[in-house]
Amino acid sequence: MKRLFYLSLIASVGLLALVGGSRFWRLNPAASPAIGPGHLQPRSTRLPAAATGGALTNSASTKIWAAIESGDLTQFVKNLRDSGCPEKTIRDIITFKICRKHHAQLLEQRRQLLLSAGFTRGISAREWRECQALRVQSSYAMNRELETLLGINGEKLKAQVFGLPAIWDTEDYLPLAALDKVRELDCRYGQLIAEAKQGLSGLDSDSVVDAKIAELNRQKRAELETKLTPQELALYDQNQSAAAQYARGYLPAAQSEAEFKKMVQAVEETGVDLPKPRTFASRYGLSAGDDAESVEQAQKQAQLEAKLKEILGEQRWREMQQAEQTREAEMNNYMRDEEQQKAQAWFVLTAEMMGINADEARQFYDQLMLLRPEWQAKCAEMEKNLAGTTDEKRRQIQAAVQAELIQLAAVTMNGTGAALINRSIRDGGVLNGYPN
Repeated sequence: MKRLFYLSLIASVGLLALVGGSRFWRLNPAASPAIGPGHLQPRSTRLPAAATGGALTNSASTKIWAAIESGDLTQFVKNLRDSGCPEKTIRDIITFKICRKHHAQLLEQRRQLLLSAGFTRGISAREWRECQALRVQSSYAMNRELETLLGINGEKLKAQVFGLPAIWDTEDYLPLAALDKVRELDCRYGQLIAEAKQGLSGLDSDSVVDAKIAELNRQKRAELETKLTPQELALYDQNQSAAAQYARGYLPAAQSEAEFKKMVQAVEETGVDLPKPRTFASRYGLSAGDDAESVEQAQKQAQLEAKLKEILGEQRWREMQQAEQTREAEMNNYMRDEEQQKAQAWFVLTAEMMGINADEARQFYDQLMLLRPEWQAKCAEMEKNLAGTTDEKRRQIQAAVQAELIQLAAVTMNGTGAALINRSIRDGGVLNGYPN
């Protein structure tokens, strides 16, 4: 009590002193400390000299940038180069500026196009095609402007600036001026072909429409031959013809340009076509025409393989096939490992949400992957000895697997994993269907 009394007394005396002092300073202004411009200064003027010496103010930097920036992008690029701006930075600035401009224009065009639909109906197939055409035209115009200003493939510039995968390396085979002509034809004839397909889905086919599209492709080819030089046309055929696309997409990878040319020539001579998407009718066995086309395509593919063995040599063809099989196996293993890592991450995350130690959950999952082949053989043997329908056998096997998983979880996760196992199987988690 005495301590509390003394503390209260001290606080009271201090408060009285503070009030009295403030009244004294108000009644005696001359005795108050000097508070003038030297004490209440703006924050920037109180900085040390080293912090302000030589630094540009906002006003000065704005004036410098105003002298560089220009609405004429050609002049803008020149000003940036004259100022000593690094070329990569110039490319970044111009690419961002052009992409932003064309994106805004595309959004406005699409907005105007879709306004007619209002809120009372969905857009028609014609309006949807127009939206797609606007996107293609915008991309074409964007690439043309970028290449004119910077002299670099527009798709590559966008890939570099925005971190997109560089999938347009094949376009380097042509000069930019020739590439621009090819893109213009692709854009124009692509829209004509889309109009010819009006009313058809992506998996539908019609003989009249197919004939019209074939005629449009012939017209496009004839126009292409007038726009490109013989050398450019030969390069185009070598890289972008249907035969080149087939060789690049459906045959083992060539080790040299000369080898690739031989493969393209073999495809052209045998007349193998790019695979066509299956129609809805062929999915249900209702189209005999599709079966006839498949037989014909299979015959051409057999002729192509014989031709490739002839021009490349049987030994070289076997080496290419083995290399392709190895590449596909590596890709499959990579994708399987990636899926397994994702599945493990989700399993561990679910375990942590249920209060289970993450390391124990990870150890349990790793052990399951090691035991997988053994359990697959065990389930196959179990299925042979079970009675009932396929669905009944599946349920019995799943129950047996679930019971063994819970026993293993009791050892690995100290008896706390039964709920995790049940949840992962019940909710379709990573253990649903294990060990398959």
